Amino acid sequence: MKPAARAHRASRQLLVSLICMAAMSAQAQVAQAPVGKSDPQQPSAQRVVVQADRVPGGLLSPRNGRLEPADSTVSLLEVEALTAPGNSSLAAVLAAVPSVGENFAAVGYYENFTIRGFTLDMGSAFRVNGMVVPGEWQFPLEGTAALQVAAGVAGSSGGLVGAGGSLNQITPRGGAPLRARLESDAQAGTLLAVDGGRSHAVWSWRTTASHARLRPPFPGADGHRSFIGMALDAAPHDGVRLFLDLALQRRSQPVVPGFQLLGGSTPPDLSVRGVNLNAQPWSRPFTNNGHLAMLRIEGGGPGGMRWEAGLSRAQARIDDNLATPFGCNTPPFEFFCSNGDYVLYDYHASETRTTSHARFSAVKPFSAAGIQHELQAGLERIDRKVLQRDVYNATSYDAAGLALSGNIYRPDSVLARPVAPGADRPPSNSSQSALTLGYAATLGPWRSVLGLRWTEIDAPGTLPDERRLLPRWTLSWQPGPSMRVFASVARGLAFGSEAPATAANAGEVLAPRVTRQVEAGWKSRVGDAWQYGLTAFQTERPWEFVEPVGSSWAGRGAWVQRGRQRHEGVEAAFAWTFEASARLEGRFAYINAKGRGSELIAWDGRQLQNIPRTALHLRLARQLNSLPGLSYNAALTARSSKPANADGSVWVSGYSVIDLGLSWKLPSSGPSISLDVGVRNVADRRYWRDSGQAYSADLLFPGAARALSVALKVGGYE
Repeated sequence: MKPAARAHRASRQLLVSLICMAAMSAQAQVAQAPVGKSDPQQPSAQRVVVQADRVPGGLLSPRNGRLEPADSTVSLLEVEALTAPGNSSLAAVLAAVPSVGENFAAVGYYENFTIRGFTLDMGSAFRVNGMVVPGEWQFPLEGTAALQVAAGVAGSSGGLVGAGGSLNQITPRGGAPLRARLESDAQAGTLLAVDGGRSHAVWSWRTTASHARLRPPFPGADGHRSFIGMALDAAPHDGVRLFLDLALQRRSQPVVPGFQLLGGSTPPDLSVRGVNLNAQPWSRPFTNNGHLAMLRIEGGGPGGMRWEAGLSRAQARIDDNLATPFGCNTPPFEFFCSNGDYVLYDYHASETRTTSHARFSAVKPFSAAGIQHELQAGLERIDRKVLQRDVYNATSYDAAGLALSGNIYRPDSVLARPVAPGADRPPSNSSQSALTLGYAATLGPWRSVLGLRWTEIDAPGTLPDERRLLPRWTLSWQPGPSMRVFASVARGLAFGSEAPATAANAGEVLAPRVTRQVEAGWKSRVGDAWQYGLTAFQTERPWEFVEPVGSSWAGRGAWVQRGRQRHEGVEAAFAWTFEASARLEGRFAYINAKGRGSELIAWDGRQLQNIPRTALHLRLARQLNSLPGLSYNAALTARSSKPANADGSVWVSGYSVIDLGLSWKLPSSGPSISLDVGVRNVADRRYWRDSGQAYSADLLFPGAARALSVALKVGGYE
């Protein structure tokens, strides 16, 4: 059956299921709180949203919270962290999660990350309200009420997201007084964001609009970004809730590229921290125009059954432009020259990246033989389409056959623009379909959850398809409301990656990889003052790498799957409220990431590229009782050294960064007014924040310099 026909059949089946479930809900008359108003059992309406939205496809009962992701590692960053001064990008926010690292989060480009050392898949690991969107869409923070980082087994619940996990941005919902935020950031520019809505008896709406003038501290990198998003919630009758999201975004900004090792053996001097190698007179901005439409429905049926369904479509239309520095005219060709010279290419592609997602799941609880049971069934389909036109990556050559060359220590040198014709690539269409079945049993403090996911991958063109049955099992023990111990095992399936340009088989996509994940953890609370958690994990998958010697233009061999890649480690987190107005929070991660079985003695057993063994984040926040309305915070982010190339022969140093913040809530009898000031990297430390492999190159990105951010927030207008 053709992919289009399969998609049509899946959509038709989902529509029939929705009609049937709505009819059952009308008969059941399950009572619900009015849309847009707080549930009296919950502290706030926002908290209701946070508990209800999650990675789809797992054993999570809609709304009732029985199977929320407490048996896995899910970090939740709420609106306070997302809107803190200086948090102008996902990379800035995720620095507070030690198990997350950057992997080509360049200024001006869409960002990508690693979780537990595994690079996220742009086609499936980025989600909004649990629905998959293209990672290239880059949903803005001002349209986000909370950010979920689902690591390991938690991420495997929602389809093919790779071994590391997924990121899920939750949109704000329900009526709220009009609020405005004006922020000036020395690293990002200025931002004006407005948010507000209304609640009624059976429906509510909320709108967010923003505009940013992007002014990073790099020459030739100014740009702009605009966003508007709307959330509409409705309860047409008792037992059914509808959640509609619409969003549009326009972004235009030149990209600031990364650096490479000099001669393949030495990082550049960090005096290049403020250099933009894409600042040629002919450089063009990277533009990204996206739209999103999403409908989710939740309801109930006879005997306490709960169900949910969702349909979404998100598209990013990209004009990808970059003056790309890569390689050298002399060996080793794939790194910068030892004196700082590099070859300059002009890259361009007009792209359309579209993701459609449909899902349905239902949970039926019942009691038998003194045991509480829950049965779950679900269907899911994700389609991704990539269209690339007018693609070229060109350089020019002189009479001696040497390519166009610049130098990182002379970035103001003007180079001639290479000229080359573009080519259209064949459309790339891929899809994944899944049937999920699950069973949960609760006996006293013990709870067992077993899930099965039958997954089918339809790869584009002649690439290998895959069919797999993926099991998952969790056992937890909860002797009381303040403690939970759990263990989980799961298998996942991840798309194989494309061979980089330096490989002898450049462009070849390898077969999908089966991942194996094991976790065990402990979460506890001591009164209202102290809570903590500890998780140990191990994740394994086939190892992919470029053979170091071969026949490619760079002297490398083929891109292969050989041996096993294993990441094992520990994650810890705590929060301590040691006074009524003081709170200390901390997170720690230890990741031992190694490959074995490569048949390369020098490679086996070494720490893998761009993965620090240890990472730490601490944050202290305190209100000053002597000055009402005034509070301060201090944060420490530290990461150990990490390899900067595939064989682990070159490392970049670790670093520690201190950030300070001050917030003043002005006394006002009307709308609330607050002034927030933040200073990031107070000591102005110089360091390499990213040393990963991306887009066929080993790249280095420097950390940001010291920067001041000031934000004025006004709210409470009815």
